[in-house]
Parts: sequence; C-alpha cells; structure tokens
Amino acid sequence: MSVPVRQSIRMAAYLAKQRIKGVEKFPLLVELEPLFACNLACAGCGKIQYPANILKQRMSVERATAAIEECGAPMVSIAGGEPLIHPEIHLIANELVKRKKFVFLCTNALLIPRKWSWSGAFQYA
Repeated sequence: MSVPVRQSIRMAAYLAKQRIKGVEKFPLLVELEPLFACNLACAGCGKIQYPANILKQRMSVERATAAIEECGAPMVSIAGGEPLIHPEIHLIANELVKRKKFVFLCTNALLIPRKWSWSGAFQYA
C-alpha cells in the first residue's frame, strides 16, 4: 500500500521543519495503547496474564489526546490489546484526526462487523 501524497507532503514538511530548527532527535510516530484488553487469548501474548482490574482500565479521550499533543509526533499508531474494544475509540481517533494526526488503528479486525455502525462517524482529514 502506498503512502498518500498528502501524508508524504506533511511528513516532508515536518522533517524539514525539524532540520531547520536544528532538532537532532524528534518523534515521527507514537504508539498509543488506550487499553490492555483483547478479544483473543494468544498463547504468546503476555497481556492476557494481567489481573482483571488492569485489563478493565480504559484511557480517556482527554488523556489520549493530551499524550499525543505532548509528544508532537505527526503519526499515531493506536494498538493495545484490541483497540476496538475501547468504547470511545472512535472519539479518540476523531480527536486525533482533528489535530491533523495520521492515525493507524492496529486491530485484528474481528470486531469490525459489530462496530461498523459507528465506523461512518470517523472523519477523514
């Protein structure tokens, strides 16, 4: 899959800006894990071994967006466990897109048919 022209241009501008500023080290991508829970129980994954109180924790939309703003990276990979389990994942993704971030939702896609009704709520920059 090729990179969209808009993303290539914005990334080139970001890299040029960092170079002009003389910034030696800067983030390109940040991985956000808004939850640990998953809809699978893979043998090699250590996340299923966490206690139930940890697996039930969910990052709020405000905390997620604040973390991304603090980092400053232009791209965000939302992983987890399974991000589609998070009840506000569409709100997190929409807030990041509003902030002109490129969002990659890393999912096993098993929950997409059930979540399809709100998928139209995603905004595209």
